[in-house]
Amino acid sequence: MTETAALVELLDSAAGGILFTDGEGRVVHANLAFRRDAERLGLVLDGTFLDRVVELADRTTEPYAFTAALGPLEAAAGEIEFEDAAAGRLLRLEVSAPAAAGRVWTLRDVTGLRDAAEARDERVAALGHELRTPLTAMAGFIELLRDGSAGPLTPDQARYLEIVGRAAGRLQVLVDELLRTSDADRAAKGPAEATT
Repeated sequence: MTETAALVELLDSAAGGILFTDGEGRVVHANLAFRRDAERLGLVLDGTFLDRVVELADRTTEPYAFTAALGPLEAAAGEIEFEDAAAGRLLRLEVSAPAAAGRVWTLRDVTGLRDAAEARDERVAALGHELRTPLTAMAGFIELLRDGSAGPLTPDQARYLEIVGRAAGRLQVLVDELLRTSDADRAAKGPAEATT
């Protein structure tokens, strides 16, 4: 087996899609996983690859965001995530920095990662809301005790109650911050993102 044939076989055994383009942006080689995903997406692998990728915009859930995110990839390394509207799959296309010899592109299905992140975010939000109920009750009873509703407090009891009140207050701040961060993360997430 020649070195080239061995390299092609090795690339075809990779789980994720890998594609090489030359210095002009034309496809030199696409492994089996990339060709399979390209076929599912209706992506033609001839001509300049970036020109072909632009044609995917209409298949995404956010065509304008997808097209805008592609711009920076022409000149620099980066990635873009997009959702295939027909299949509901979230895909991540990454590209290396331009070099004289060409560029390396990868395509991965990250739907499972998205689903796991969403499930985690939901658990965090639910936990935060569940913690609020006992904290509210604690704060109410601390205030009743401070007001003397349960009778006068000894100096030690007042000191202990002050310590418990501060701890409950710190815990309430942490829970509020957890919920704010969780809400902000969910609001900031979008299907088409690019980083360079």
